[in-house]
Amino acid sequence: DLVVIMDVVEHVEDCFAFLRQTKVKGRYKIYNIPLDTSASFTLRGFNQWESVGHLHLFTMETALKTLEHSGQKVLDWKLAPGAFERHSKSLKTHLMNGARAAVGVLSQKMSARLLGGFSLLVVTE
Repeated sequence: DLVVIMDVVEHVEDCFAFLRQTKVKGRYKIYNIPLDTSASFTLRGFNQWESVGHLHLFTMETALKTLEHSGQKVLDWKLAPGAFERHSKSLKTHLMNGARAAVGVLSQKMSARLLGGFSLLVVTE
């Protein structure tokens, strides 16, 4: 069995109880968790609480630890481009997307930590 949980965990008030419940729904789970915490977002005072209702703001490390803490075994994970693959007419967005792409050539992890705009795809058992 495979359970797919896409862009949900960050909206659930008690995410640990939710993750423990999803653990028993199938052998394998695929999660997509937006990484809303980055140096850029923090310095700009940016958050996703008001705009899209994210109650939990994750980094790559906190997302993985949250899944492990809920009793799931992380089998694999991958950073997935999120925000910066969306088309926008905003000059600010185009500039940030260019910076994300440039830093991402060196390291996607570094780009996610510094500039944001990524999600984490995780397979657990």
